[in-house]
Amino acid sequence: MGGPPSFETGRARNRAPIRQEMPPPGGFPSIITKNMNRNRGPSGVVIFSVYFLVTAYGFYLLGEGNRKRRRVKEETRNMRIALAPMLQFEADVAFLKQREEDLKKEAEVMKDVPGWEVGAPLYKTNVKWMPPLGRIKWDQ
Repeated sequence: MGGPPSFETGRARNRAPIRQEMPPPGGFPSIITKNMNRNRGPSGVVIFSVYFLVTAYGFYLLGEGNRKRRRVKEETRNMRIALAPMLQFEADVAFLKQREEDLKKEAEVMKDVPGWEVGAPLYKTNVKWMPPLGRIKWDQ
């Protein structure tokens, strides 16, 4: 240990100086930059334009589909409106046939009851009874 401390870092006191790496004789080869600036895809304007056109076309198709669906719905509604009287007539005829059969059965069952009127209302009220009409769904 003797002597003052060495402030040189990385090497011992008695060694040869550090050899620094240098470029090869004649220098490094030049860097090729002509391919670095080549086109790397569409520009932002092109991408935005394509996106806008595709979106606009999609909205156009959506509108056409809505118009077609509306036409079909209106056609179905008109068809049901046109068929409603005929369907109501068929329901009324079926009701009258069933009512006639019911009155015949009532007359047969109640023939032995004195004072029984076939088809007379059981309850004496002023409310007019109407046969059930059945439901026609207009909005489907």
